[in-house]
Amino acid sequence: MSQAGRINSLSWGDTFFLYLEREGQPLNVACTCEFDGAISIDACRKYVESKLDLLPRYKQRAIFPPFNLGLPTWESDPNFDIRNHVHRVVLKGGTDTDLKAVTAKVISSTLDRSRPLWDLTLVQGLKHKRTGLIIRIHHCLTDGVAGVAIMNALLDASPTPQKAPPKKRHSGEPQPSDSVAVLLDRLLQSYQSFMQGALTAQSEVMTIARELLDR
Repeated sequence: MSQAGRINSLSWGDTFFLYLEREGQPLNVACTCEFDGAISIDACRKYVESKLDLLPRYKQRAIFPPFNLGLPTWESDPNFDIRNHVHRVVLKGGTDTDLKAVTAKVISSTLDRSRPLWDLTLVQGLKHKRTGLIIRIHHCLTDGVAGVAIMNALLDASPTPQKAPPKKRHSGEPQPSDSVAVLLDRLLQSYQSFMQGALTAQSEVMTIARELLDR
């Protein structure tokens, strides 16, 4: 099967974060921002949705294979709705302590795995005419680059916003539909990913050993 027709699988490392997560033990990466002025929930949702073409992964969900044989895959969410990912909380007291309490509550809960694994919570009612924003992303969706991708997309460094890249045309090559073919393909990718990780680990061990011998 050509590379274009291969299934888009998670890595072993990202899959590990999904299996490790439990209720009461969420694996979320999060941050809290503050902005001057009031921001409406409708404006926030519209703005975030306009940026998602810059972040195609944020409209995909993790799908587990039958019997958990092989690696999960990233697949487009057919029922994607921005309202499921941009929420609103209105503070009663409006203090920084209230904001911290809401943040703790949000990031200590697990994300819905039937949807793309991220959400934003707009926090209204802060004193001194401020608005808070809690950004929560599952660890499997982040790496050194992807972890800051949503921040770079939402918080532009200049007044001129980024333009979404042109959408790629599909080659027309059909995706594997036979269940046996899909399972075999995932197992093959799992094996290749495992071997690549093992070879990388072996190389690192040999490098450390050589350095110790040189010393």
